[in-house]
Amino acid sequence: MELRIFGPVPSRRLGKSLGVNNIPHKICSYSCVYFQVGKAVKMQVLPADESTVIEAFHIFSAHIGQVELLTGYEGNAFSSTGNFREDILSITAVHPMREDAVMGLLKKNNTDISALTSLIEEGMMEKSKFGDYFYYLRKFHN
Repeated sequence: MELRIFGPVPSRRLGKSLGVNNIPHKICSYSCVYFQVGKAVKMQVLPADESTVIEAFHIFSAHIGQVELLTGYEGNAFSSTGNFREDILSITAVHPMREDAVMGLLKKNNTDISALTSLIEEGMMEKSKFGDYFYYLRKFHN
């Protein structure tokens, strides 16, 4: 498989980051009309196997140094400042939060569900289902 590295690209968390395109030529989950190399011939994206992900991690670690490899659910051990709104917006700026983690954060901050409902109504957060779980995601506006 041919890997293409591009960047640096803007990163909310790191400032700048490198992008990796590991999708085979003309196989994609989208079919964008503006794509430079023409329409996708096969609408598909297959996840990389574990050995490929670990190999990529080692390559990046050797050249960059500080690299994270997340292979599963990180758990619900989120720090809290006591301000639910700031906490959830900060955490979800990095990754989505599972519903049980959000409920735990509400409890830790001694805050009721209306704080979360307000964020959704304001268009700052959204709720989404993936697999067997609901997740809360931060919405970013241009």
